[in-house]
Amino acid sequence: MDVNAILQERKRLRIQKEKIKQSQLQRKFRQKEKYYNQELTEKLGKDILAEKKQSFYQNLFASDQNNNREQEEIQLSQNQQQQKQQIKEKKKNKMERKQIKKVFTQKNAKGQPVLKNYLNLMIKKIEKEKLNKN
Repeated sequence: MDVNAILQERKRLRIQKEKIKQSQLQRKFRQKEKYYNQELTEKLGKDILAEKKQSFYQNLFASDQNNNREQEEIQLSQNQQQQKQQIKEKKKNKMERKQIKKVFTQKNAKGQPVLKNYLNLMIKKIEKEKLNKN
């Protein structure tokens, strides 16, 4: 055989091996890239699910906080109403005490207690008792 033919054959085989290696590397790279992209899409899908869950729970807690705020506002308004009622009751009690004090302290010109105040006080007491019974 000819030496040139042997050298050319070796050169052709070497080039062929390099092309095979190159194509194998390209195939491996494409497979790894494909695998990596699949993993990314799966992770993104999971992340999207996680984000949806996160947003759901955030909305849930936000609505709970809104409910708590509404309940607090309702409770504050109820407390204010109760305080107003207590103030009214205190005023009524104070007026009743004044009337009772007036009955026992107010006297006419002869030094006797004024009967009109006493009668008005008794009438009011009786009316209250009737209302409480009904």
